[in-house]
Amino acid sequence: MKGWRLAPNVTLTELSDGGYVLVELDTLTCHELLPLAGHLLVQGEARDDGPGVRDFLADAQRRGWIFSRTQEVRET
Repeated sequence: MKGWRLAPNVTLTELSDGGYVLVELDTLTCHELLPLAGHLLVQGEARDDGPGVRDFLADAQRRGWIFSRTQEVRET
């Protein structure tokens, strides 16, 4: 995925220790993310396209956390 944006049903908050918490608003499910993962979601574009980055982005897309910038997103 070349570029993405956060889905409208999630919010991402940076913690004081540098980590992030992603909250799925429809279920209030919280996911603690490592700083690198949080930064990657905020950036909207990967500078490193290694296998770990690709796997994380594929998982985030599968979970509905991110969408391609060109993909239409319906608000729920």
